Amino acid sequence: MTRRSRYPLAPGWRPPERMMQKAPIIEDYEVLVDGEDWHVRGVLHGGADPRFKDGARITTGVIQAYDEAEGWAISYHGGYRLGAPLNGGNT
Repeated sequence: MTRRSRYPLAPGWRPPERMMQKAPIIEDYEVLVDGEDWHVRGVLHGGADPRFKDGARITTGVIQAYDEAEGWAISYHGGYRLGAPLNGGNT
């Protein structure tokens, strides 16, 4: 499982629970790597942004912190809970 951060984080750092409680879920996701930039692409559920309907396929902005084992990703726009990876993680 992968844990990554663009900036140094304290060992064991996690996003605040209040941030993640209402964070949208991205299902069938994959991580896109473009040099040092990471993005998550997948199917969005529970997003508050009216531009994206439930079930829309999205690509996040640049991911600042990511923990696959704990199931979260953080971008400048907020947090995401990670559901199941694309193809069950078998690419």
